[in-house]
Amino acid sequence: MSWVKRPEARRDREFVSSHGVALLRGDVIGPSSPIIPGVYVNSVYATIPSIFPEGFSAYHGTELNTVMVWLIPLLRQEALFVKERGWPAFEEALERKDPDLADLADLGRKTSIIAGGSSTGTM
Repeated sequence: MSWVKRPEARRDREFVSSHGVALLRGDVIGPSSPIIPGVYVNSVYATIPSIFPEGFSAYHGTELNTVMVWLIPLLRQEALFVKERGWPAFEEALERKDPDLADLADLGRKTSIIAGGSSTGTM
């Protein structure tokens, strides 16, 4: 079964679109059951695309501005960290740990970027 057709994926898309507003810096969707079979990450975190040049985060060439959002896949414990302590604390933890940014996009990772421990969730 394609992950796009899974009920969890549809539920998350509907969650975002039903609010009628864009995801903002610090928003977390999840944790939920994994939307991709065999993957531990089960949440996403919205933030500014800091890995790109300064002017990339917004486009002002149309009537409505377009703001780019970087969606970082998170493990359950990372999503709960953001929800309990807030996004500034999460981003400060990322700055202290200074992880390889490619690790943030690794859907197969089982180790928390901020704590260095394993995921508390299950596949």
